[in-house]
Amino acid sequence: MMQLIKNLSEPKNLIVVCVLYTTIITIFFLVPFSSGIGSDLPIDKLVHIVLNGALIFLWLFYFYRKGTHQRLLSHSALLVLAVLYGIIIEISQALFTTTRMADVWDVVANIIGCVLGLMVFKFLKIKFSS
Repeated sequence: MMQLIKNLSEPKNLIVVCVLYTTIITIFFLVPFSSGIGSDLPIDKLVHIVLNGALIFLWLFYFYRKGTHQRLLSHSALLVLAVLYGIIIEISQALFTTTRMADVWDVVANIIGCVLGLMVFKFLKIKFSS
């Protein structure tokens, strides 16, 4: 298991993981969802927080492992990109789907998830760097 994690954390493999994850959650946020779970339920907001937290964490980890996290993108720039991604997803739900709708509280949950993902990354980076 540790060897698998080590192999996946190599930059050439990690970029595939990041792109695949981003693609999967994009599809997840845009496909019709007919299980009867409404967007008003707290579980929906928790899903947004977790998925967006993992999104920014994975991308930060990729740039960190690649060694370009300080030169190419700062943490705040990646945070802004992740927040914009969440806003674009919400706008896309309103414009391109009939069973999904944009929700300001989803955007708030996305932002919370992004900030938490950034904080977890920084915490783990400090913890494992020392």
